[in-house]
Amino acid sequence: MLADGLNSPFYKIIRAENSLSYFVSANLYGLGKSAIPCFNAATTFDNQEKLTNMFDDLIKNGADYLTEERLEQIIHNYKLFREEAEILRYKNASRLIKKGWGCLLPTNFDSITLEKVKETYKKYFN
Repeated sequence: MLADGLNSPFYKIIRAENSLSYFVSANLYGLGKSAIPCFNAATTFDNQEKLTNMFDDLIKNGADYLTEERLEQIIHNYKLFREEAEILRYKNASRLIKKGWGCLLPTNFDSITLEKVKETYKKYFN
């Protein structure tokens, strides 16, 4: 929710408002029963410390950037991703192998609330 796409809060603040990086992204890497979040960006050596400090501040205050509108957008995007995966499931088997995690996305998107998202965020990032 925070670093996915051009409308993400991290992208807007880091790239559009402060010109500290050409891209901003985030990934969640599974590690057994745990996961490691990874926030990514590239910058010049001169901006390295400023970018690092900005990421620290944004992550500490990330729950403030989680909005109902953003949640709806992300849920919509994942629903589309699931539909596309279903439509193209036989077209390219290697894509399913490489992006197989998409099949594990929840199907109960309508039960996800902003309050629960913020509660979960604060549990792991504060």
